[in-house]
Amino acid sequence: MTIEEAYNILWLNKDIKYTKKDVKNAYESALELELFDINENKHLSEEERLKLTDSIKATLTEAKDTILKSMKKRREKENQEALDKVPQWIERGNKLIYPERQAEWANCVNKRARGIYRGYDVEATLEIMEKLEENSDMKVAESVLLNQDHSGSSFGLVNRMIFEFSKKGPEFYEMITPVTEIDKETQEVIDQKKKENKMLFEKYNKMGKTK
Repeated sequence: MTIEEAYNILWLNKDIKYTKKDVKNAYESALELELFDINENKHLSEEERLKLTDSIKATLTEAKDTILKSMKKRREKENQEALDKVPQWIERGNKLIYPERQAEWANCVNKRARGIYRGYDVEATLEIMEKLEENSDMKVAESVLLNQDHSGSSFGLVNRMIFEFSKKGPEFYEMITPVTEIDKETQEVIDQKKKENKMLFEKYNKMGKTK
């Protein structure tokens, strides 16, 4: 492996978001001597080869520090950007949910903005809830969800938030969840949420505040 290739193992790619684990694994892997092709330097003495290896290690160490500092700076920026969006996310959500859930929604948004996804899950949830609100065909919302490029964890978080806050949350959950994964206990929770939504709908329908 050349020094340039060693750099490529660790150096930041603007299209890839590294985690600390990614960097640690790449760094430790790069330090394994068998990854460095010292055979291309056969003319070097053993002492010179060791010096070359030490030089590569030093360079990788410097690269690692640069990456970690860059990651920290980028994540601090992303954290602040998420916190700055909290009022906007709360306001968007309040237009889509029943007033009784607004306090819980605000608490959820503040928590998720500080979470591992830095509010990406909130933004994704809002996109789905907006589609559910404006379109009677829930397949449209499902299509948006499936194209949001979720991991298993973020997919679960988004679905949970939709279920808890959307006026069509339980129906949407039933549509996207395989029947085999909805046991009796889960169905009871779904039915209870439907009942709750129906009561709230009727309340605000009488007041002329809902469609």
